[in-house]
Amino acid sequence: MPDSLTIELSRIAEAAIEKSDRLAAAAALLTGGELVFVEPPMVSFVAQSSASGGIQVHGELDAHVRLTCRRCLAEYEDTFVVPLEFRLEPGLEPDAEDEGVFALPPDGDVVDIAPIVREELSLAMPEFPECRADCRGLCPSCGVNLNEATCECGSSEPDPRWETLRKLRV
Repeated sequence: MPDSLTIELSRIAEAAIEKSDRLAAAAALLTGGELVFVEPPMVSFVAQSSASGGIQVHGELDAHVRLTCRRCLAEYEDTFVVPLEFRLEPGLEPDAEDEGVFALPPDGDVVDIAPIVREELSLAMPEFPECRADCRGLCPSCGVNLNEATCECGSSEPDPRWETLRKLRV
């Protein structure tokens, strides 16, 4: 039985294919353990043949992940809805692929779109996760989380690395 992220070419020639299933969390990762999934991502898509002989895919991926804030280092959970909109085109060389257009393998009865879905998920993840837009981070002197407490370390002494710039100010 084909995987939930595969498209059977013989079936798509007859009618559009609609699928919805959870993606195994391990299969969702491109590299290492950078993402921690609270639950396996849900993938829903419709695939249909295009006039060019290729396949048009549209749908979405819902991912509920646990991230670490870059400012305060606290863990938090967030949900991402990633739109899936791409084409698989026959006769396209893999090095000629463009944004949203991928090569349709020349032989085989089944096309696995999992690598494309993983790439879209990876691109949708924040490069610098923040638990909230107004996160105050950690005190550079004592390390207290400034979202939870006020530090009493008295870090009012200016950073000596900026002294040269302070001298330029008139």
